[in-house]
Amino acid sequence: MVSQGSNPYAKALEPAISRRVSRLAWLPFVTIHILTIIWSLSLGDFLGFGFITKIFNPTTWLASFLSFLPVAAILVARASRLQVQRRVASSRLLEAVSFLDRHVIVSVGLHALSALSLGISYALLNDRQLETSLLLYPQGHLLPPQLNDNNVFLVGFCIFAGSAYALVRRWTERDQLSFPSLQTGLQRRLKMEVATGFQLAILSSARIALEYAVLYWLGGSTAYNSVSAVVQVFTPDGLARYDSYRPKAFNPRRLVHTFLSAFLMTSCWELSHRWFEIAFTAPIEDDADVPIGTLVTGLALPNDVYQKCLAYRHLKRITSIDRIRRAQIYTEGVDSERSAWDCVSAECLATIDRLSQAIENEQRKATAMKSKAQAAKTDSQHKAASAILLKPKAPKTDLFGKFTDTAKRLLYPPDSPSRGKSGDDQTEPEIPSEIKTTGWTTDPQRDEVPLLLRRRGNGANAAPAARRSGPIEAAGSKAKVVVEHPKMYKSPGQQTLELMRTVVERWAVGRWLVAETVTRQSKNLFKDAQIQIWAIQSISALVTSAATNPEEDKFGRVSQDLRNIIQTLLRCQFALEDRLRQPPITLDTDPTLAREVLANQVIVREAYILLQVVQNSLYRIVRSWYEQLGTSGHIVLEPAYAEKFQRYLDFRE
Repeated sequence: MVSQGSNPYAKALEPAISRRVSRLAWLPFVTIHILTIIWSLSLGDFLGFGFITKIFNPTTWLASFLSFLPVAAILVARASRLQVQRRVASSRLLEAVSFLDRHVIVSVGLHALSALSLGISYALLNDRQLETSLLLYPQGHLLPPQLNDNNVFLVGFCIFAGSAYALVRRWTERDQLSFPSLQTGLQRRLKMEVATGFQLAILSSARIALEYAVLYWLGGSTAYNSVSAVVQVFTPDGLARYDSYRPKAFNPRRLVHTFLSAFLMTSCWELSHRWFEIAFTAPIEDDADVPIGTLVTGLALPNDVYQKCLAYRHLKRITSIDRIRRAQIYTEGVDSERSAWDCVSAECLATIDRLSQAIENEQRKATAMKSKAQAAKTDSQHKAASAILLKPKAPKTDLFGKFTDTAKRLLYPPDSPSRGKSGDDQTEPEIPSEIKTTGWTTDPQRDEVPLLLRRRGNGANAAPAARRSGPIEAAGSKAKVVVEHPKMYKSPGQQTLELMRTVVERWAVGRWLVAETVTRQSKNLFKDAQIQIWAIQSISALVTSAATNPEEDKFGRVSQDLRNIIQTLLRCQFALEDRLRQPPITLDTDPTLAREVLANQVIVREAYILLQVVQNSLYRIVRSWYEQLGTSGHIVLEPAYAEKFQRYLDFRE
């Protein structure tokens, strides 16, 4: 299920993860079986011993097993592609295009199949008054039958419930594994997830049942007639036409059973997904046997994000509560070229530095884009003002002159000197002969640029067309080969995408679709936020423990790297504060969020959380190293960080 690769840390955890997954694999089936039994009980079963009979009823076991098979397929499909990081598209348009990928289609199909098995099982085991036959004969068996509308309603509801649940789960990114910040025991977490799962299932089932009732009330007659037309093809005697069919969506009895069946479906799905997350995210009891050197290989994993999360969570656990293993980080490999402390601190600081560098790059790009937009806006304002100032004045209409010219044309013959030259009879001025022979120069590209030096040799006397068409070749010399970079050329697909983007950006709605919002930038920028939080907390815990428990850091390794650690954390704080102070957002890309940010009504959540973690970590270091840091000359920071850190020493940050 989990890609292990050749990493030593992944191989060390593989047996422990396999044991825990196999130990929790029976929970989905037990959950479905218990819920199926509960949903099949009635009030009379509690008065006698009917509930005992249903517990051991083979029909109940068969229904539970058939309902478990689609759920097992859903969990296997999810385990085949563990999602730890967020999938973020750069724009709303790309998000809409990439939403319905093949994994979403498979999830929708499996959830719809699971809903059919659970819904039919509930209808057969509980609703004793429900008529489940395919055809009804209300007027006797001698006349053509009618299609049973209960089956149409039930099958449509199951398909709608499964599809809606899968799509909402994909839209809200609930398939992403979430590592809880509070690491509790396995049994305690199982108890906590049961209550949370049922609460969410009640809300989801009520919404699904109500939405389907409204949809069936609006389009139930159309759906019933369409299904009847399809079934009639396979019926020898045909079906009776039911022109006066009215959907009974708001029948109280039908609404109750619809809600209960939806509650059964969502409860099974929610609890099964939660057991899956517990199996892959709960703390591993056997990780204490992993050596520190093997743990470092997990911290340095470049691609396997799941194993990297497990490694950083393991490090966080060691630095927080395991004093024996924490002392090994300080002392192990001291005589070697790179000790355990050097490797662990280097990986943690590299993770923090990558975050700082990514934020700084984004802020620089945003600042450049804002400057460019402001310059373009100013230029357009100047052009508009110049156009107003330099606009030629319209000639005034001379009504008296027009009247005089008309009178002269009527009174005098054409060759009379007294007639004069009116506006209509005036001829164009004569064009000079040299202009007539050479013509006006209308080509904006001149053959030679006067400010550039002429090439020596035959290149100076080359024809203008040759100089414009390409590089000049010297007489008797080998032709020069001009090598152009591949990036100078664009594929037809890239040219088509750029053309489409240019066309779409002409409208306000198009710019809204292709714009990269702050939310998407934040999701992409802080997609490893959990790893970064664990890295900050782990390095600060190691620094703090070295001061409060000197017997652990016997060789004083932390004090040698204290300056670098503090400056790395301060750099990260500067970047996060700049991100919160000046988010890269404009009124054109996201007007609503821009107004809220400018009004200080909303903030970037991930940046604010990381900033709180950095500040708390720096205060922990200051409190534990306060006497040493207060000593003059013990630690000298760069001027860019000294003033900020002084605020921590004065407890004013």
